[in-house]
Amino acid sequence: MVGNASRAAIISDRRITGLSVDVIAELVSEIGPLWHERHEARLTPRPRKRAVGAGAKHRLVFVDRLLAALVHLRHGVTHDVLACWFGVDRSTITKTIGEVRPLLAERGYPVSPDVRLRSLADVVDHLGASGSTGIIDGTEIRVRRPAAGRKDRDKFISGKNKQNAVKTMIVTDGEDRVLWCSPARPASCADITHARQLGLVKLLADGPAVEIFTDAGYQGLGAQTGGRVITPPHRKFKKNAPDWYEEVHERQRKAHSSRRIRVEHGIAHLKNWRSLARHLGRRGHISDTVPAVASLLSHQQIGTWTRHRRREHRPQRSSRRLTAYRARARKGCPVNDHLTSTAGGLPSRQPGLTRPALSTYVDEMGNQVLLACGMAAGPLFTVAYLLQGASRVGYRPFRHPVSSLAFGRAGWVQTVNFLLAGLLSLVFAVGLWRVGFSRWGALLIGAWAVGLLGAGAFRTDPVANSTGFGPPAFGERA
Repeated sequence: MVGNASRAAIISDRRITGLSVDVIAELVSEIGPLWHERHEARLTPRPRKRAVGAGAKHRLVFVDRLLAALVHLRHGVTHDVLACWFGVDRSTITKTIGEVRPLLAERGYPVSPDVRLRSLADVVDHLGASGSTGIIDGTEIRVRRPAAGRKDRDKFISGKNKQNAVKTMIVTDGEDRVLWCSPARPASCADITHARQLGLVKLLADGPAVEIFTDAGYQGLGAQTGGRVITPPHRKFKKNAPDWYEEVHERQRKAHSSRRIRVEHGIAHLKNWRSLARHLGRRGHISDTVPAVASLLSHQQIGTWTRHRRREHRPQRSSRRLTAYRARARKGCPVNDHLTSTAGGLPSRQPGLTRPALSTYVDEMGNQVLLACGMAAGPLFTVAYLLQGASRVGYRPFRHPVSSLAFGRAGWVQTVNFLLAGLLSLVFAVGLWRVGFSRWGALLIGAWAVGLLGAGAFRTDPVANSTGFGPPAFGERA
């Protein structure tokens, strides 16, 4: 039994339990009555010779029992060390952890002070209602090797690490907060198989419209869920890919990984609890250990997130750390590119894009506009040519040249058609040059565009070998 000073030291130091004082106080008020209720339920149903409450009293009060379980989950401390620390027998610590751990696992995953998620269906509904983006990934936890002779001994061997482990699926949001952890399964199960067995495909297909980011291990779920599962972009060129494709593919891959990295942060927070870095106890206890740790981490994260939100709404005060910026602003010196000076001389960050990111975005949009102009040149020229040919009496497209439509009173339409198609084609050639496409291809398309511009500027009839002022136009009198 620890004293008040030792108990206060354990509670006040977050490095020992991994939780703040407020979270521990909420755990005591929430789990304490449940523990006492279950303890009384174990004593009353059986026939007794003495009244309930007779006999030796507990040396460990519930607060000490909770602290012992938290220290064990956080640091993976053995029961012998905890028994020596709390001044009780090892069997008492083993019984204490076995009673508190299921209570922690049954709490659910708090995402707000009044909302808790207890199943994957609750997670999908929460993401759809809040409009948040979900991220899933699987992680492996090393466990002890099964005894020799067991028929399911090879199930725990991981195909990736070639070690005995169990696998669980983690669901986080875009702010690193853990929303749910699946029950542990042997590590020989693939990530996509685990997700299908959990019913993720049916929940996403029948549930609200949400976006779930995954890694390449979940390729195929996107087609089964109507595009709600977003996997990394597929690489079409195995080798000898063009430079422009490498650039586009790398940009898409980085954009996807920068959003999916949040789940890796959530897994790292879970692995900070040593009982999940490598489970040294019985494999049967891992089914309670994983949800217990994930629930505690989610509770701590929502508390930290709430405090940060309150801090953001507080009125900001000037910090003395910005003295250098204030002095530079008074002297008229420029500050950093992504900072702007306020009325008081203090720099403030712009909420939008920084200058390098903004310039890159503008360049990409400009390239897309240039390429789109080229894609419109061909259909526009063809439609105008067919309409002009249909409106001229005696014109046959397989016999007469296109340039002959530029004669007569309506010949200006075909002239404008040549000039506009040439201009759009020239813009398309510039776009191909900027994105790094084949230089010779861009030059050939540019030369063809210049030829179209010349054909529109100098109207001639190549068949009659004369200018547009000589022979009559089709459908018109001389």
